[in-house]
Amino acid sequence: MTPAQLKALVIGGGLLGALALAGWSGHWVGAARVQSAWDLDKVARASAQEKAVLAAVTANEKARQADISATKATLATYKENLREANERIVAERAAVDRIRLRISIPTRVCAAAGPGEAPGTGPADAVGAVESIELPEPVERGLRDLAESADSEVARLRAKLHGLQDWVRTHGFYEVGE
Repeated sequence: MTPAQLKALVIGGGLLGALALAGWSGHWVGAARVQSAWDLDKVARASAQEKAVLAAVTANEKARQADISATKATLATYKENLREANERIVAERAAVDRIRLRISIPTRVCAAAGPGEAPGTGPADAVGAVESIELPEPVERGLRDLAESADSEVARLRAKLHGLQDWVRTHGFYEVGE
């Protein structure tokens, strides 16, 4: 080999080595750039997902609060309606009890006495029963007082009778079980 050929071979080998070294280092530089871009993309995606999750959590909390408010409003309306219904039921029962518990007599029995307080409007009248007249409050109260005193007298006499029966049994005048 001539010195020129040798020189060309050394220069060519040096150039080939430099080119290989440049290619090899370019690979690492390119790989680092790709990795950097990949990492930036991962961070951006994670940030976007985190924002989406936070937005969904916020939306869910708003919906939950709206549901709670709607439920409270519905419950308040329900309680108010229930209170009104209970008041109406109590009033209707009181009216029915007043009508049902009033003492009344048939109109034909008391025709000469004139009208009482009001004609009976009880459930029996709706079926076509005999027309009746309610007794005046003082008369009805007097009759109820008499019935109450009669009940208390019966209770007193019943207690006295039981006491006498116990005395008869304890003194041997009455054989039990024979």
